[in-house]
Amino acid sequence: MDQSLDEIEYLSRSENRVQVLKLLTRDALTRRELQDEIGASQATLSRILQDFEKRQWIQKRDAVYEATALGSWVSDCLSALQQALSVSDELQEFEAWLPTDIDGFDVSWLANAEVITPTPIEPNAPMDRVEHSLRTGQHVRILSYAYNKTCLDANMTAVRERGQRYEAVYSDEAIQSLYDNPEWRDQLDTILDADTTAISVYNGEIPCSVTIVDKVVQLVLRDEHGVIRAMVESKSRPLHKWANSLFEQYLDDAKSVSS
Repeated sequence: MDQSLDEIEYLSRSENRVQVLKLLTRDALTRRELQDEIGASQATLSRILQDFEKRQWIQKRDAVYEATALGSWVSDCLSALQQALSVSDELQEFEAWLPTDIDGFDVSWLANAEVITPTPIEPNAPMDRVEHSLRTGQHVRILSYAYNKTCLDANMTAVRERGQRYEAVYSDEAIQSLYDNPEWRDQLDTILDADTTAISVYNGEIPCSVTIVDKVVQLVLRDEHGVIRAMVESKSRPLHKWANSLFEQYLDDAKSVSS
């Protein structure tokens, strides 16, 4: 077995080892303070500290232990792996609706993402989060094949009352659904009348629903029936760059909508 896998196994077999390394990465502690934090026996803690010292992950100065630069690096990498696996576990159910088939997308960008799903108490939780972002954001870009009524209300309020910069590319079908409803058409006209607004229609298939609000990217995941299954939110810089590039790609082939 690869030596690195041996080390991963060594750490993952014991929650106490993981806790000790993380604690000493954050602060210098005595043996007594460590024991109080993790609740392990003296014998267990002694073995962990001896093993870590042999690996050069920690060092002892007088009666105080602290992580070395190497130990801190290992701890940070372990935390990143744990976070990635946690998000991966949340995303397993929705992997089929992630934009993995679109050029340039890298699922690793979602390592620190938040996954918002409908619940019995909050069935509209994914779009409630999107709506809140649309109401409070300064610069919004949307690429989507669907238009949500609550989001339309949020867009109109933010543009009219706060001068939000709002750019959007929607599918022809999404825009048509607004024109077919007189109330929604009036709201759309109000948005279009603003100097800070630019809405375009794309005559073709838009493969995913992406909202960019300032430095945040939101991926709205719908199943084959159009039902919203989750919303994935991330501040990943590569994801933000990819989302803006995708938006501009469709914008180049879209036609401007006027009131």
